[in-house]
Amino acid sequence: MAKDHLRLLLLLPALAAAGCATLSESECHTADWRELGRSDGAHGYEASRLGDHMEACGKYGVTPDGDAYRAGRSEGLQQYCQPDNALQLGRSGNGYNSVCPGESGAIFVAYYNRGATLHAIDGDLVDLHGYLDEERRAQDATKDLGAYKLMAQNVRYLERQSDYLNMRLDRAQQDISAGRDPEYYAAGQWKSGIPYPDARKAAEHHDEHHDDGNGHH
Repeated sequence: MAKDHLRLLLLLPALAAAGCATLSESECHTADWRELGRSDGAHGYEASRLGDHMEACGKYGVTPDGDAYRAGRSEGLQQYCQPDNALQLGRSGNGYNSVCPGESGAIFVAYYNRGATLHAIDGDLVDLHGYLDEERRAQDATKDLGAYKLMAQNVRYLERQSDYLNMRLDRAQQDISAGRDPEYYAAGQWKSGIPYPDARKAAEHHDEHHDDGNGHH
């Protein structure tokens, strides 16, 4: 069920801010390494996070307790590697670093991809409604009757697409609630069907010349 546009999200790393140490000097000296590992695991950090802590604390002569950290991280991953978390992570559009082991990892990816499908539809609805609002404003503002009529067709198309995307979102949510993978969804396809994508630009061009006194109705 994993499709190319969903796999892209799986490749996105959870990066700390560039150039920032993971721990301060005081944190290095007072850290509970098992609890820190548990926290990092619960947030889905990779095993290499320990190396980042070692680098940060090495500047202050502190060596992390690797065994305690790894034990804590394993505990944290048990909390992180849950289907509900995978679904939420995918829907939020955040990346997954493939930290969940074995069968739990396969289950996590399946639920993550379900969430990613919802994320794709959510994003298209936001983009479509933004485009629709702009089209309506341009339609109301233009003095070009021809462009007005073309944009009216665009608006009708976008309204139908909005209904369709909401239907797809409802159906995907029903499938997920029933434990099924939602139907494949290709993000962004609504854009290719806009009848007159250049109508707004033509209206703006017409109105600029009209306002300058160079155009005529």
